[in-house]
Amino acid sequence: MTVPAMLLSLNHVANRDAAYLETIFALSNGHFGLRAGDPFTPSATAGTIINGLYETTPIQYGESAFGYATHHQTTPLLPDLRQIELTTTTGTTFKTQTLVDKTLDLETGQLSETWRVSDGHHQLLVTLASVVSQQEQTSASLVYTIQSVDFTGELTINKSLTAPAQQADSDDPRQSRQVQTLTTTTEHPDGNTIAMSIRTEHSDQSIDLQLQADTGLTTHVTMNPGATFTYQVVAQVSQINTVMPAVSATNIAIEEDAKAYWHEFWNSSDVTIEANPELNRAIHYNLFQLAASAGRDGRTNIPAKGLSGTGYEAITSGIPRCTCCHSSLTPIPRLPNSCFSTDTASCHRPNSGPAHSVSITVPYLPGALLTARKPVPITLLVQHSITSMVISPMQLIATTISRATTSLWSPLALN
Repeated sequence: MTVPAMLLSLNHVANRDAAYLETIFALSNGHFGLRAGDPFTPSATAGTIINGLYETTPIQYGESAFGYATHHQTTPLLPDLRQIELTTTTGTTFKTQTLVDKTLDLETGQLSETWRVSDGHHQLLVTLASVVSQQEQTSASLVYTIQSVDFTGELTINKSLTAPAQQADSDDPRQSRQVQTLTTTTEHPDGNTIAMSIRTEHSDQSIDLQLQADTGLTTHVTMNPGATFTYQVVAQVSQINTVMPAVSATNIAIEEDAKAYWHEFWNSSDVTIEANPELNRAIHYNLFQLAASAGRDGRTNIPAKGLSGTGYEAITSGIPRCTCCHSSLTPIPRLPNSCFSTDTASCHRPNSGPAHSVSITVPYLPGALLTARKPVPITLLVQHSITSMVISPMQLIATTISRATTSLWSPLALN
């Protein structure tokens, strides 16, 4: 049974903006990420993100000088692998009426989402269970459970690969431009499979996407009130500049792969804050997203926005393909501001009694445990650079996570 600190649902986030939820509930594995968009409503911000895939465009300066970077590097948003279309025999499409729930299980890596969709007259209840493989790193399991609320008749289910919708112009400097120089080629090897090859024009990179459904990419099913139909899809994402391997993963195998990886991760990397359930959940979420965003191939690091969004354009500054070489902490939902205080005495909420009891298992050092109820001295060993300081428990967590992820979970020595 999953403990509350390992579950993040809609009740735990205050912002219900669609783009925000796409980011917060995104799934990734260090190679690719899936934004948690509404699969029934095409979005300009929902899609697939690849660690290390980028396109270049010239930087325009009013006056240039020696040493100035010459090109932007933009992470392209690729087709949404989760998107699905449900239609009636008359061609009417079911669209989202209500988002019922989203629940991310940090213990298993599974995201479960439920929507109530309608064609204007009748309703369906659709649940999507999404999991990305963590050890094999090129597959995702998408299982749609469709239940008729009051619909009777034939329902057509269709899966395809389409480019994200055009983004509206924005003056927000945090929003990266939409890449317009992608060349795509789509193939249908059989009725169960669709494959898309994508190539960037200027950076000369390529990636392949593929969807496979054993019951067919287009499936017809007869529904009656209360009836349920399960539609399973395996999505694959190739490595950059690599041919797509033959599909061998199954939905169950992908789920077991992710479950085994996260079980091992939490056994060797954990932070527990017993006195504050809300902060306890936030820290676990932070660790989950950081681990899921970090490249594991020896060439990629943590992208500037993790693998949950494209809102950043990087400059290499001499480091090849540096859109994947920036590290940053994933935003923590609803984290109390008082916990960022540098004042040791106020590192807990006002009038809450003693400071939080914090237990830390250092990444990949299962035996190194630290329980801190007051400021403690700590020595961080990160890439052969030693830093000593005396900090409060809350500062210890933030520093440990940020320093460790800078060097991809480097071992730390605690005194």
